[in-house]
Amino acid sequence: MPSVHEKPVIRIAPNNPVFDLPVNADFYKYAHHVAAHANGALQPHELLRAFVRYKHVDSYDPVLFTRTYDWMKARGLTEGGSEHAALII
Repeated sequence: MPSVHEKPVIRIAPNNPVFDLPVNADFYKYAHHVAAHANGALQPHELLRAFVRYKHVDSYDPVLFTRTYDWMKARGLTEGGSEHAALII
């Protein structure tokens, strides 16, 4: 069972054209979709464009994942019950 500290994995198709130009070209047209996940704690105009950039997924090296995951386990940030292949697309 995942720890309360683990975030759900969001899977996005690596070649999804939705994230190419439309969102990046006019972010505030889509900002309400992002803010909706904050359940009223954040308004679309509060999202600073400088900190938002949608892009294609990068692969996450298993060695780097393991090193990072071990660091998180050592500090109690995860119970460590997941594997690279189960979390990373």
